[in-house]
Amino acid sequence: MSRGIELKSFDHEGRRRSSSVELSGSAECVRQKLDLLRRQSSEDASSALPIHSLGRVDIGARLRTTIPGNEDASCRVEACGLTLDEAARRMAEDGPNKLTPPEVEALWVRFLRTAFGGLLNILLWICVFAEVILLLVYPGQKDLVTPAILSAVILITALLQLYTEVKALSSMEALRDLQVGEAVQVVRMDAAQRCDLSVSAEDLVKGDVIFLDAGQRVPADVRIIHCSSLEVDNSTLTGETMPELRSSAAEPANMLSTEARCLAFSGTSILKGSATCVVYATGDRTFLGQIASTMKSRPPKSSLEIQIEHFVHTIARVALGVTGLVLLSDLLAPKLRSFSVPEGLLPTVTLSLMIASRRMSRLHVVVKKLDAIESLGCVSTFCSDKTGTLTAGVMQVQEVLLPFGEALEMKSFEAEVSGRKGSMEALATAGLLNNNAQVLQTSSGELDVCGSPTEVAIFKAASTMLGLSIRDAAPEQACFEIPFNSENKWMLTVHRQQNEEFPCRVVIKGAPEKILSLCKTGQDFDCKLRGLMKRGLRVVGLASRQLKAAETPETFEGAALSDCNFPVSGFDLLGFFAIEDPPRDGVKQAVMKCKDAGVKVVMVTGDHPATARAIAKCVSILGEDEEDDGKKSESFKVLEGDDLDSHLPEEDFNGLSASSQAFWQQAVQRARVFARVSPLHKRIIVQAYQFYGQDGLGDIVAMTGDGVNDAPALKQAQVGIAMGIRGTSVAQEG
Repeated sequence: MSRGIELKSFDHEGRRRSSSVELSGSAECVRQKLDLLRRQSSEDASSALPIHSLGRVDIGARLRTTIPGNEDASCRVEACGLTLDEAARRMAEDGPNKLTPPEVEALWVRFLRTAFGGLLNILLWICVFAEVILLLVYPGQKDLVTPAILSAVILITALLQLYTEVKALSSMEALRDLQVGEAVQVVRMDAAQRCDLSVSAEDLVKGDVIFLDAGQRVPADVRIIHCSSLEVDNSTLTGETMPELRSSAAEPANMLSTEARCLAFSGTSILKGSATCVVYATGDRTFLGQIASTMKSRPPKSSLEIQIEHFVHTIARVALGVTGLVLLSDLLAPKLRSFSVPEGLLPTVTLSLMIASRRMSRLHVVVKKLDAIESLGCVSTFCSDKTGTLTAGVMQVQEVLLPFGEALEMKSFEAEVSGRKGSMEALATAGLLNNNAQVLQTSSGELDVCGSPTEVAIFKAASTMLGLSIRDAAPEQACFEIPFNSENKWMLTVHRQQNEEFPCRVVIKGAPEKILSLCKTGQDFDCKLRGLMKRGLRVVGLASRQLKAAETPETFEGAALSDCNFPVSGFDLLGFFAIEDPPRDGVKQAVMKCKDAGVKVVMVTGDHPATARAIAKCVSILGEDEEDDGKKSESFKVLEGDDLDSHLPEEDFNGLSASSQAFWQQAVQRARVFARVSPLHKRIIVQAYQFYGQDGLGDIVAMTGDGVNDAPALKQAQVGIAMGIRGTSVAQEG
C-alpha cells in the first residue's frame, strides 16, 4: 500500500510552502513517518520565529540544549543545559563571550604615522629633503644644522604626542579593569549527571542554562525560562531610569526583541528577584555587540585637523609660487642666501595641547586624542544623554507628602517636622516594612542597599526619617506578600505583630490612584499629585490597615485584590514619597556657561518625554517660558523618536526629500530635547547638526554619554565624551 501526502507550512514572511512525501508500509510505520514529518515541519516553522515567541520545548530545540519538563523551577534540581563536551565544542567554534576589542596599532606604526603623516609633516620632511639636496648640489656649503634640527623637531614632537596618547590609553584600561564581570552560576551535564559550576562570564556559550540574582550584571543575551519578581535596569541600553519587569511568558512574534519582557540583554543589571535563563547570544552576536559593530567606521576629522589642512593647503599654494621665484633668484645671485623653514609651528601646537591635556587630567578627564582638546574649544552644539550624565543616575526621594485634613503637606524627609513626627514615623515604618531592598556587604566590607531603584530610594529615605543606620533598618520578613506587577501597580505585604486584638498589619504600596481607591479617605489629591508628576517625579503612595483577630486567616492566600482571603479595603492613607533621578551638582551652571558662550545644549535621551522635559527645565536646557504646546511638529522644542522615523536618511542627508530636509533644518535650529530615541536616532541627530548646523555650514558637535545606546553618537561626534567608571566600555571606545 502506498499513499502520497503533502505537508503545508508557512515561512517567517507568511509565504506558504509545501513538501510531498511517499508513505508506504504498515499503519504503524506510516504513523511514525507522519510524526517525524510533523516534528520536522514544526522545527522548520519555529526556526523562523524570534526566540522571544517560543515556548520551553522550542527554545531547547532551537538552541540544541536540554530544558527539562514544564515545571518552572525544574532547572534548579534536574540535569539540564549542555554537556561538558558540547560546551567545549561551542567555545572552540564561537569563541569566548566577550566583544572583539578594537584594533590597536603597534607603537612603531603609530609613531611612523604621527611622524610622517599629515600635510604639515609632509611639507616639513620635504624641506629636510630639499636641504639635503642643496648640500649635495653645493658641497661647499656645510649647513647640516638646519636639516638636523628640523628632523629632530619632527621626531621629538611625534614622540611627545605618542607618549600622551599611550598614557591616556593606559588610563582607559585601568577604568575597564574596574568593570570586570563576576562569576556566573551555570548548570551543565557530565554523562547525564548534573554539574553545578561557577564560571567566568567569558566562558559562557550559546545554550548554557544560568541562574541570575539581584545585583548581578546580565553576562550575555538570555531568554528567561523562569523568574520570580524580576526587575532589570535597562538604562545603559534605553536611557530610561525606571526598572523594567520581566517574565518567562512568550511574547508575540511581531514584537521587537528589545521590547520583549522574556529577554534580558548583556550589560544590563538585575535589580530585584531571581531568574533561570538560557543563553542565546554571546560576544559580538549580542545586542550590545551589534551596536559596537556599528562603530568600526573612521571618526570624522577634528576641527584642528581641518584647520591645519586648510592652513597648509593655503600656504602650499603660495609657497610653490614664491619658492620658485626665490630659488631662481638665489641661483642667479652672486652670493648664496640661507633658507627659512617654520619648524617651530609643529612643536608649538603639540606642546600647547600637551599642557592643556595635563590640566584636564587634574580635573579627572582622560584625553585619548590631543587634537580633541582644540576641537572641544570650537564646539558649537553640545548633545548630552540624560540618565547618568546630566543626572546622578540614582533614584532619590526628594519630598514626602503627608495627609493633613483636606490637603497634602509636602515636607523634606530630612527635616524635623514639628507636630507631624508621628505621621512621618508611620510613613517611614511602612516604607521599610513593604520593601524588598536587600542590605548586602560589598567587597570592601561596607554595607550597601541593593534592589529596585525605587525601593532602594524609599529604604534610604525611610531609614533617615527614623534615624536608623542601614544595618538597623534592614526590613523584617513579611509573613505574606503579593509582589508588584505592571497590571496591579501595587505591592502588598502582611506582617505579624504582638497584639492580641490586631495580630496582623497589612501594608500596601503603589501608584497613587490605586492606593487612594483602597483608602477610607475621600479627599481628592489629584491636582497636587499631578503637579509633582508633571515635574518628572515618580510618586509612590503607602497605606496600611490593622487586621482584627477574626479577620486574620490561618494561612494567607491571594494573588489579586479579588481573591484575597482577608480584607483589602478601608486602608488608612499614610502618605506619598516623591522620587526622581536628580540633576548632578553643577550641571545647571555648566549649561548656563555654555549658553553664554554661544553653544547650543541639546538633551538626547531614550527616557520618557515628560521626564526629559522636566529635567531639561531644571538644568536650564529649556527655559521656564518654553512650554511645549503639545503640537510637537510645530513647536519643535521637544521631539520624540516617532517624530523622526519618517524623516530618517537611508545613507546621508543629501538624498532626503524636500519636506524631510525642511524638518531637519527646523529641528536643528529649534529643538532642545529629543526623547524616546534609539541609538540609531542619536547618531543621526548628531549627523543632522553636523550637516545643517550654522545655516548649512555644519556644527562642530560634542556628545556626552555613558551607556551602550550612546556609543554610535559618541563615535559620530567630533568630540566624544564618555563618563568614567559608570560609563560602559563600548561608550568609552567611542
